[in-house]
Amino acid sequence: MTVSVYGGILMLELGSSGDVEYFFRCVNYFVEIPKKTLLPLVTDRLYKRYVVWEDFAELRENFVFIESVLKNIETSLDDFEGYISGEKGRRLNPTKPTLALLFADYFSAFEDCMKTAESTKENFVTYIPLIVGRDIVAPKFAVGKNDPKNEKIRERYDALEGNPLWWGA
Repeated sequence: MTVSVYGGILMLELGSSGDVEYFFRCVNYFVEIPKKTLLPLVTDRLYKRYVVWEDFAELRENFVFIESVLKNIETSLDDFEGYISGEKGRRLNPTKPTLALLFADYFSAFEDCMKTAESTKENFVTYIPLIVGRDIVAPKFAVGKNDPKNEKIRERYDALEGNPLWWGA
């Protein structure tokens, strides 16, 4: 199953759950740990919850920092193949020379969805926050709306522990 990023009225496919998990693992392993810099908007909020438009400026700064680090790290075919071997529907191209180039489409998709969310908020007062989810679940329709038990789905996302809802899609 495909994992996508949603923002405003836009949904852009990222790839398989293994591809998307690999992105977040690389951010943690190559950026957060060696740089001793926590990026909770990326590795917690975007990874398994959502990011509201008020935090987009900081999220953009995080992405610029992440890209600047990943552009200096070569893509290792052995690491890549070992991490997501046997998974169907992979879209990442492990022949890209650096991790920044490997994930260039992700950074572009995140930016496009943030712009759409901002435009939707500006033009229609309401918007869908930036969120990563499985295509079949369509979280853009769920965040902030009531479920049949009158429990806010957004509250469930906020309380989520462990793996994100799209994991293993």
